[in-house]
This record gives sequence, C-alpha cells and structure tokens, in this order.
Amino acid sequence: MTNAHKPKNAAASLPRTSEKTTEPSIEGPITKQKYKRILYVDDEIGLRRAMGRKLKETGATEIVTARDVADAMTILQSDRNFDVIVCDLDMPGGNALKLIEQMKQTEIQIPVIVFSGGFLSATPEKILEAGALTVFEKGSESRLNDMIVRITGIINN
Repeated sequence: MTNAHKPKNAAASLPRTSEKTTEPSIEGPITKQKYKRILYVDDEIGLRRAMGRKLKETGATEIVTARDVADAMTILQSDRNFDVIVCDLDMPGGNALKLIEQMKQTEIQIPVIVFSGGFLSATPEKILEAGALTVFEKGSESRLNDMIVRITGIINN
C-alpha cells in the first residue's frame, strides 16, 4: 500500500499479526507505577488529620501517620518504602533529631523534612546539621504551601 492510500489513522494502528514490521509498536513495555508515599509524624491528632489531607495535594498516593518517634520507627522497621518523612520537631518521648539519629543507626535513608511550630529543642541550623533535608515553620499558609511544593518535587522525582 502506498502512502497516498493509507487511512489517516494508519500511524496509530497496530500491525496485523500476519504482517511483519520493524517499526516499534505503540503498546511499548509495561511499566510499574511509582507509589508516592509520605510518612507524617506529629503528636497532635488534629494536625495529623489536617496535614494528611493537605499532603494529598502533593500527588501522594498514600499518607501514613505516626504519633511519635517510637511509632515512626516501628513503621520504618517493617516498611521503608517512603519517598519522604515529614516530622514535627518536638513531641513527647523524642524529637525529630532523635528520629534522624535512629534512622542513621538502622541505615534508613529517607529524606526528612522537619515541620515545627517553634524551635524549643533545636535551632534550624542544628536540625540541618543532624541530617534533615530542610526545615519549615508552622504558622502560615505560605510556609505550608512552600513545604507542599518541596514535597511534591521530592516525590515526583
């Protein structure tokens, strides 16, 4: 068949099984979808719920929440498939620095973003030196939106 006689949608049509062709098929290989998962650690239940909803804006397919460092480590011992961890700085029983330290000791390598209402136990500089990817302060919509943009970039790469 000459090009002049091909139907308009011939480029998109699949070859018949009896036809031989060296052109690539439009089907291509099957690729697995990357799950985009966030672990959010905060002792305040209201914030866990609200942030769970807000973090959905990142395009995450799953938000898992933990109430403290011990809860987060229990989750991470059995499931390390998270793209990022967002952690409150100060919580009863430990802070984000303790979580980062325990992650290093158990060779868990997931980026940690610290999200805090105040820097009571550590300065932002100390948090970054400990190994956090970045630090955001709670309290304003623009800071929260900046954090959402940063997380979106992390989980989509």
